[in-house]
Amino acid sequence: MTPRSCLAALIALTLLAANLSATDDDWNTLTHPSGGIGLSFPPSWSLDQQDASLLAWSPDDAVRMMFRVISDDGLAVAMAAMNRELASQVADARLSRPAETAFNGMDAVAANGTGVVDGRSVDIGVVLVRTGKSQVLLVMGFSVVGEADTHIGDVQRILASIGPR
Repeated sequence: MTPRSCLAALIALTLLAANLSATDDDWNTLTHPSGGIGLSFPPSWSLDQQDASLLAWSPDDAVRMMFRVISDDGLAVAMAAMNRELASQVADARLSRPAETAFNGMDAVAANGTGVVDGRSVDIGVVLVRTGKSQVLLVMGFSVVGEADTHIGDVQRILASIGPR
């Protein structure tokens, strides 16, 4: 797998492998109460939880992920929230046209692309997931081009762990 397509391919793999075993006993599992959604992280990753948002990053900061629960007021509203969040974190962001899909058995819209974060070229993966509780989970990931290959397994398992709780 080339670094250029790392995060986009990880999301695609997760969409196809939704039944992958998501966690080990030593992973940290978090649940968003009103969103009814949970996910797990390896213990080596850093986490910063704020209200409806969770930031996670790999030990070397080559991969950053953001998870935010927002009200399901329709796709247009969710896409606008995603675009605001993307613009606040990524310079020169270029995303593919969003495509409807299933994400771990939930309805979703996904896109991928490229941009610049903190002066580094990144691959971007974005998924809007309907949680089934009148909420949408916005998942946004950035992987530094050429530096993120060692985290492929962790990112696959993080994405596979996302589901109703």
